[in-house]
Amino acid sequence: MVYKVLITARAEADFQRLLFENADRYTPRERLDYVEAIRTKCRGLDWFPKRSTPVTIKGLMYWRLTFKAHTVFYRVFDDERVVEIEAVLHSAMDHTRRI
Repeated sequence: MVYKVLITARAEADFQRLLFENADRYTPRERLDYVEAIRTKCRGLDWFPKRSTPVTIKGLMYWRLTFKAHTVFYRVFDDERVVEIEAVLHSAMDHTRRI
């Protein structure tokens, strides 16, 4: 069962933010590689999106995918066979306030 993986505007803004964070610690190439690695993990949700941890935030069911220091929050819509990447947040953040 193949799902289409969509990145919301919010998640795209999070990816763009990651490209500029920690500029004093990482080179532009390292930051780009990191973001691309997260994007690759997200694209990999097309075959079995519910393989990660479910969590309810503000009454909505999200799934979490962790990658190093960040957590990707996404929703799965089985009827449409769609995965929507909702947010990419640092794992130390209070996720319930940020989503």
